Amino acid sequence: MAGYEETRENVFYSNTMKNLDTRHIIFHILIALYMLWLVVYGILLYITLHNASGNGNPSLNRALMLWVFFNLLMGSILFIVIRLYRNKTVLNRLVLYSYCFMGAATVVILTVIKMYYK
Repeated sequence: MAGYEETRENVFYSNTMKNLDTRHIIFHILIALYMLWLVVYGILLYITLHNASGNGNPSLNRALMLWVFFNLLMGSILFIVIRLYRNKTVLNRLVLYSYCFMGAATVVILTVIKMYYK
């Protein structure tokens, strides 16, 4: 390019912006995966509660419980990785509050299933 001098500052700025953009894109991909997990996990909790309430196949209860625990594990891993970014944004609070809500919902639903639908 005419008039463009590749100085040390220009190269540093270019590499720094490339790294920041990659990190930013990865953060948003993780947020998108988390939001997908949130929807799928909510549906799975509903299916588990509906199945255990006597409207479904009782032999699926054990498999659904296993799926709930595996999905909770995957959501926990996503949550931990997102928290490693240490962003102080509204998006990070949304992830924190939604994860706490889903964790509490899991405990309540599994307790109800164990107590009443055994």
